[in-house]
Amino acid sequence: MREFNRKISVKEMQIVDENSTDYGIPKSFLMECAGLSAAQTVFEKFNLGLNSKNEVIIICGTGNNGGDGFVIARHLAARQVSVTVLLIGSPDDIRSEEARQNWKILSNLMFHLEIHIVRDSSYFINTGFQIPEGISDPDLVIDCLLGTGIKGSIREPIKSAILFINGLKSKGKKIISIDVPSGMNPDSGIVEDISVEPNLVITFHRRKLGFKKSKFKIPEIVVKSIGIPEDADFFVGIGDVMSGLKKRDFFNYKGQHGKVLIIGGSEHYSGAPALSALAAAAMDMDLVIVYAPNSVADVIRSYSPNLIVRSGKSTNICEEDIQEISQLIGWADSCVIGPGIGLSQETKKAVGKILDILILKKKPVVIDADAITICSSYKVQLKKTEAILTPHSGEFYQLTSTKLPDQTDFQERSKILELVSLTFAATFLVKGRYDFISDSKQTRVNKTGVPGMAVGGTGDILTGIIAALLALGNNKFDAACIGAYLCGKLGEEFQKLYKNDQKGSIKTFQASDLVKIIPKLIAKFV
Repeated sequence: MREFNRKISVKEMQIVDENSTDYGIPKSFLMECAGLSAAQTVFEKFNLGLNSKNEVIIICGTGNNGGDGFVIARHLAARQVSVTVLLIGSPDDIRSEEARQNWKILSNLMFHLEIHIVRDSSYFINTGFQIPEGISDPDLVIDCLLGTGIKGSIREPIKSAILFINGLKSKGKKIISIDVPSGMNPDSGIVEDISVEPNLVITFHRRKLGFKKSKFKIPEIVVKSIGIPEDADFFVGIGDVMSGLKKRDFFNYKGQHGKVLIIGGSEHYSGAPALSALAAAAMDMDLVIVYAPNSVADVIRSYSPNLIVRSGKSTNICEEDIQEISQLIGWADSCVIGPGIGLSQETKKAVGKILDILILKKKPVVIDADAITICSSYKVQLKKTEAILTPHSGEFYQLTSTKLPDQTDFQERSKILELVSLTFAATFLVKGRYDFISDSKQTRVNKTGVPGMAVGGTGDILTGIIAALLALGNNKFDAACIGAYLCGKLGEEFQKLYKNDQKGSIKTFQASDLVKIIPKLIAKFV
């Protein structure tokens, strides 16, 4: 299981922040908690009294870090501290609704508060980076400029604001940075241009990855909770999905937005590879190719004119198909092997050779259905493959000889899954009422879905969705997490669309019904 108190990246912080909305926690609540906890820390650390003798300058940007600063200013002013807020930029450029709301509140206040809008660097340059006229000599300076949003070189007037802050520090003023020192990359600790060098950093939720790597020493770091629940970190949520889907580039040409290869089908099964391929195509892939045996290739073609189907040499996938499959693996961004592939002897031999090609070409692959069973004979190759395996608990036991604890025993089940993932050097997505996604370092759980998803074919849809996410460049763990969430959401969305309100009954569905609403679902996130 993920350690809740581990250091966190910017991407992870954005995800858990967004995931909190799944639990009914508005982002405005988180901003309020951040500002209040920071203000309380200021009082604890600097012994500011309840009087107007104390002077504090809060220097805010137009992002959410500035929004935190607006909240801090309100809480300090409420305790009779004299606060001067410098907004670096135009109020029209304040980016989030939460920050705009707190700016509006601040603008309505009159006691213990002054606001200066700094539209360009001349505000600082004309004073020689001294305290501008009309602003009292501060006891404390609070940096709320950039937060975790730093990218590349620092633009004006932010750059001059940072020079101003560091100039005040050189004169003995105490400097606090909120969340991260402005100018420092919170993931790498690198300062590409200039950075505030604070006496204290008040950071939220968890320490950021870059703090230990920073070239300058941060004397003190205080971590404050802002009310993000552990559920938002452990369970897959809306933030994960938003981080993993991407809009098409305006200048893309065919093939640049995902190419997926599906290897499957047998003399007895044609629907499974077709469902996987249709799901991948519905995920907005440019090209999806199905490689299927000649016994079912024409049937698969008949499902949709959008599918490209290559026909194999026999009634099942066999060793004679390997040369063409190898070329297609080289072409694809991601691969699937298993849907409807069957357990014939010729197929079992072919799967071993396909694994060798996947290893050679270093292509990510989703291994599903009968291919999981076949891979129990190829464990050495499997460990070298960039694989996501999607078994249910029975298939998991058949492959690993490991029985999993009950699904609600999150901690113990996670521990076992991580050990098995380490042994197999693979990412597992164990399907169930709760889907467990695990690699050797972490486990997360997806809880979307409805009972009707036990119908045949939904696992094939899941496989196609994950393959599409891999083709978009997501790593294996993220692709498996997001795929599980989206697949479960399809069932939930279907029931919302087709619920019979008069009778209170819910229309049943087949897997093919879910494919049709994939574009409608992903449109909510991109």
